[in-house]
Amino acid sequence: MRFALALGLQHRFCHFLYEQRDSIGALDRLEGFASEFGPRFYGLPANEGSLTLEARSWQVPRSYPFGSEDLVPLRAGELVRWRVMP
Repeated sequence: MRFALALGLQHRFCHFLYEQRDSIGALDRLEGFASEFGPRFYGLPANEGSLTLEARSWQVPRSYPFGSEDLVPLRAGELVRWRVMP
């Protein structure tokens, strides 16, 4: 599935949106949520870029280096069912 993303969300968060919408049977409303409603609310132009998600599990890293510290991502160490493709 491809959809435009205009909320300024980091690409690593998109799979969580997809997984959450998939779990409640609302994939048909994901594009509006991720691409249209935010920009419209804030009076911004819609983003014309897109992402491709694939049904392929992957493990969220336990942390990411950030300067002299480590950032711990949401769901660190867990398996996620959807993956953002490059």
